[in-house]
Amino acid sequence: MTVALGGVLDMRVKNLLATVALTALSAIGLGFSGPAQAQSPWTLIPLYTDPATGQADVPLAINDAGWMTGAFYYDAYYDQEGFLRDPNGVYTNFDVGGDAEVRGIGLNNVVVGATYVGPGGNDVNAFSRAADGTITWLLNPGTGLPLDGFAQGQNAKGDIVGDYLTGPDGVSGAAHGFILNGASFTDLSFPGSSKTKARGINDNGVVVGYETTGSVTSGFIYDHGTWTSYNYPGNGDVTVFEDINNNGLIVGQWDGLGSGGYSIHSFLYDPSTQSLQDLTPPDHGLYIQAFSVNNLDQVLVQSDNNWIFNADAVPEPGAWTLMFSALGAVGAMARRRRLTSRSGWG
Repeated sequence: MTVALGGVLDMRVKNLLATVALTALSAIGLGFSGPAQAQSPWTLIPLYTDPATGQADVPLAINDAGWMTGAFYYDAYYDQEGFLRDPNGVYTNFDVGGDAEVRGIGLNNVVVGATYVGPGGNDVNAFSRAADGTITWLLNPGTGLPLDGFAQGQNAKGDIVGDYLTGPDGVSGAAHGFILNGASFTDLSFPGSSKTKARGINDNGVVVGYETTGSVTSGFIYDHGTWTSYNYPGNGDVTVFEDINNNGLIVGQWDGLGSGGYSIHSFLYDPSTQSLQDLTPPDHGLYIQAFSVNNLDQVLVQSDNNWIFNADAVPEPGAWTLMFSALGAVGAMARRRRLTSRSGWG
């Protein structure tokens, strides 16, 4: 049996083209669906209802290991308990003085927040809670007084940020932000503001929060003595920064009035590029609040439901490069096949 040389070359080229194309498509994991099938950046956090109280959880912070913390109401007086949620969705509730709102979580599952029952009596007292349940009441080491306010966030170095009342009695006066690490205490007051509240700190020591000057509330960045103010474009009344991660990404929200009445909108902001992305989850709630972003660029967002927004949920540039390079090779081989045919090889 005789097979023409042109037929052999034709089959080899076809087989090679098919191999290259399948390798390219399998390498990026897209099959033949293309970029239209890109992964959604939104992941729904299943609703958890506490079996003892019938109340739903409110996640407020997430760490790099996927653990979450927050609070839920447990009686008719709107008293709250804290909780830890492991990456598998298992909840562990805990009580801090009978009424606690937990706002931040570290990698070792130390959480911080505030309770109305503590060393200051009925005043709001900031606390931290170790993974073994040990409670530490946070004090101003300069005065020895309890920090009457909220501990809001912490970094891997043990720095805790929040806000406290600055009066000599510890329970009055203007609200200032603070950075606390053991005996090291830094008061944070935005120049000229009537109120400063620190909300998040990254491992580089950069703090974000919000301040009020006159009738305007603005987000701020505090970078080792340097203050930067920020207002959401087109909305000059209320802008709040809630958290910052080690990549410099900031989450926050702004309040607005629209056709549906009062609303809260959330955003992701990168000050290095001044890029801004609105965060609107699939349920399109009227009140959308982003409280926490971890170092994996995962944002915890509250709307009508609870969500995780993955800021990196886009096709990897390397995968797209591989695909286009491989498809380019397919085109090159096809062009070579046409050229060799014209030269008499097939």
